[in-house]
Amino acid sequence: MAAGAYPWNVCPIVSQADGQDAGYSFAVGPRGQIELPAGDDSPVFNPAFLIENWGPADAAVTLNGQPLPPGPACRIGHRHHLDRSDLILWLQHESTVPLKIRIAPA
Repeated sequence: MAAGAYPWNVCPIVSQADGQDAGYSFAVGPRGQIELPAGDDSPVFNPAFLIENWGPADAAVTLNGQPLPPGPACRIGHRHHLDRSDLILWLQHESTVPLKIRIAPA
């Protein structure tokens, strides 16, 4: 099956670094680490995150321990509301092995 045509009803499960499992909605813990389990039967394809109440600060992102600077493969933006600013993060990355993503204020 082509990764771009991958069905959403068999997406990978997201688990926080502290071991709590969740589905489509989750919170980033104080360490800012997200683990995306992946395999041949559930690949990760261009993950995107919306982190509410992030604030106006930019983000520093690491992928499997390696810094990922903002650019075409790491899009970082904000969605501003009257009472808060959310962080929007999109990564151009495909994987069939687990990913560890860390998001911290820059």
